[in-house]
Amino acid sequence: MIPLLVVFPVFATAVSAQQTVGVIVHDAAKAYPGYTLLAPLASKSTYLIDNDGQVVHTWQGQNIPGLAVMLLNDGSLLRTGNPLIQVMGGGGAGGIIERRSWNNELLWRYEHIGPTFRSHHDVEILPNGNVLLIEWERHTRSEAIARGRDPKRLLDSSIYSERIIEVHPTGPTTAEIVWSWSAWDNIIQDFDETKLFYGGVSEHPEKLNINTGDFRTDWLHINSVRHSPERDEILVSVHNLDEIFIISRASGKIVYRWGNPANYRSGTASDHQLYGQHDARWTDSSGSHITIFNNGIGRTASLLTDYSTVDEIKVPRSNDGTYERTSDGAYG
Repeated sequence: MIPLLVVFPVFATAVSAQQTVGVIVHDAAKAYPGYTLLAPLASKSTYLIDNDGQVVHTWQGQNIPGLAVMLLNDGSLLRTGNPLIQVMGGGGAGGIIERRSWNNELLWRYEHIGPTFRSHHDVEILPNGNVLLIEWERHTRSEAIARGRDPKRLLDSSIYSERIIEVHPTGPTTAEIVWSWSAWDNIIQDFDETKLFYGGVSEHPEKLNINTGDFRTDWLHINSVRHSPERDEILVSVHNLDEIFIISRASGKIVYRWGNPANYRSGTASDHQLYGQHDARWTDSSGSHITIFNNGIGRTASLLTDYSTVDEIKVPRSNDGTYERTSDGAYG
């Protein structure tokens, strides 16, 4: 995949005689040379622009974006879409994944939306041509309570969990699911010993405490997904837990997590590092460095002093390839 900065701005008016697309100031001495791919939130068009804001290429879609777009090595565009229907709505809602040629020919259009599931936010192309999707899974209140969710944490008749699925295109409008990982199958709780998955939360960081985070129906809200071919691991950003996870495709387990170790009863308040983050991605093929856009939501006591950062971390791996934890149980 061609490395491009993907942004979703509204159009801005350039402070120059000639209005350009999305560029206010261009300092050539400081800018990285190349192109920027962008899909404005209220537009059905996707633009490739140069550093002066001049349009190099345009693709026209049928829907506003579902918050992901990427340019592939063959010049085709992989783009998500939002059909604007009232089924499991929310921030980042999608439901459509399509691939268009450089000349805007529709090569593949797959709809992944139903009464109890909907794709949303990000997608990732794999070396074999398959596509990773993030999927909301709707579960009932009774299902959540059976898994040990504190009823006081349920504000609705249902709760959204998350699933990562790999789909293999089988035709112009079809695909089959060939692999999946579900948060709902990786639960632990210490709230009610009479319910499922009761156990020691700090002893199982590879599992998700169903009673952590806030009370939102969209409990986890994964907003980015990336694959490491070298390690065959999947990196996701879990917005509502202030964490990133690395999931092993071979074992189906969380093998590393970072940002808020209180979620698995490890570390201290000073270890809380992520605040409503987005766009976690590896910066190297070995998967040793990760960058994250740290929104800073709730970073300080006052919204007036919150601030955003771009954070880079080096993940700590032992000689055997496993991820190291500190003496207090938190991942390094």
